[in-house]
Amino acid sequence: MGQALCKRTLDIVERLSETCGDRLLFYLSKADEAGRETDRQRVMMQIVQELCRRPGLNKCGFEMPTIYIPNPQKPSRCVNQIDGVCKTIEKTISQAVQKTLNQLEKDCDLICRTISDQITLDRYCWLLP
Repeated sequence: MGQALCKRTLDIVERLSETCGDRLLFYLSKADEAGRETDRQRVMMQIVQELCRRPGLNKCGFEMPTIYIPNPQKPSRCVNQIDGVCKTIEKTISQAVQKTLNQLEKDCDLICRTISDQITLDRYCWLLP
């Protein structure tokens, strides 16, 4: 990646980190195309060095799983952690859906109570002279 594009990308990532840093994850994509293991390690070190230069992105316990779409015609010795990434995405989606369903249930209960209260009030009003 060129220096100008790298700087712009890191500027955006740093701004995102300010508002949702706890949800920000980094992945080394196309890891199978980085060449030998030493080349892949060098790429990861360059990325880490760039991140460490920015206080907002300099985190303890930094992880960057390697992911790529497997190609049966081109076997790779690089560890592919895409299954773990997919599980993380599925878990996040499930949690979001569950949270939405819980809120929907609360909203429906509120609507039912409001309707019931209104019906009771209407009946009471009819009884008054």
